[in-house]
Amino acid sequence: MLKNIGLTESKATALASITLEQFLRLPYIEESPACKYINGEAIQKPMGGAKHSLLQKWLVVFIGVLGTHYEAFPELRCICGERLVLADVMVICTNQIPLNENGDTPFSLKE
Repeated sequence: MLKNIGLTESKATALASITLEQFLRLPYIEESPACKYINGEAIQKPMGGAKHSLLQKWLVVFIGVLGTHYEAFPELRCICGERLVLADVMVICTNQIPLNENGDTPFSLKE
């Protein structure tokens, strides 16, 4: 549960404005509901329905079977400047996927 973030209708707003670095260090960042971070605010991501989920699934599968130089990632956390967004589906050229020292992708991607 979001401990220091006030929940409103479909939006979670920071009670006190925090930085992106502080947001990323919150111990409950991986818990539901998923939040994005924009302009000092944690905003709860709206949940899609069954049609949304099926479209997301088939888009990822379709891109995967094409055998191209692209990968599709569902629900990927992306850092773009001072924003953290949660993309429904992110398509990335395979040579642009960042890897850490272990050869794994980080939990989020930076712009």
